[in-house]
Formats: sequence, structure tokens, C-alpha cells
Amino acid sequence: MIGSYGNIIFEVSSEKILNLTDLSTTYGGNWASQDLISGKPRKQFIGATTETATFNMLLKADLGVKPSEMLENLRKKAEEGTADYLIIGGKLVCENKMVITSLSGKFNTIYSGGEVASISVSVSLEEYV
Repeated sequence: MIGSYGNIIFEVSSEKILNLTDLSTTYGGNWASQDLISGKPRKQFIGATTETATFNMLLKADLGVKPSEMLENLRKKAEEGTADYLIIGGKLVCENKMVITSLSGKFNTIYSGGEVASISVSVSLEEYV
């Protein structure tokens, strides 16, 4: 097992390949600016910003994944505001649960009967506090 996001397991086995790629994380701080007479503004640290993460997945039927069902699972998580931990290599990517703030899918291969064989998915997560 590579990792997971809630009930979605990222894995590579002889029966199934569901991997994430291009994982990117962002961290930062909130700052206030105090204007001064005859001087440069002073910065004041307010606190940490919420952490974000983005990644891509290729959902392919010939790799043991049901693309439409997986996209629907992700869509429900996004629309219902489900918060889950993102875990990679047995370690939390963020100490708090994360929610899907953006989800996009590109239908790469659709067979003549309407069966979806391949979808490229991009997922954006934000820390849920």
C-alpha cells in the first residue's frame, strides 16, 4: 500500500494499480501589516495558514480500477464535505483531516457502448480545522 485518502487506497499490486502522481503540498503563515507614520509598515505574525495538497490520478479500467465509480466516490466526498486523512508511506501528509476543495476529471477513453475506460483526475485538498 502506497497510502490512502479515507476509503481510497493507493496501491500497486498484480491485480490493481491506483497511484497518485505529482503530489504537491503548501504551507504558510498569515501576516498583518501595521502602518507607521514616517516609516515602513511592520509585519505581525497572526498564525499558520491552512495546509493544502494537490495530486493527480489516472483511473484506468485495464489496471483494475473502475474509473466512473472512483470519480463518483471522489465527487461525493467533495460535495458532502467529507474530511479524511491523507496518508502516504504510513505518514500523515497533514496532522489534521483534509477536504476536497476542487476536483476535475478528463474522460480519456470511452468505448462505443459508453463504458468509460480511462479518466485523468486532479484533486485539491485543504486542511480541515
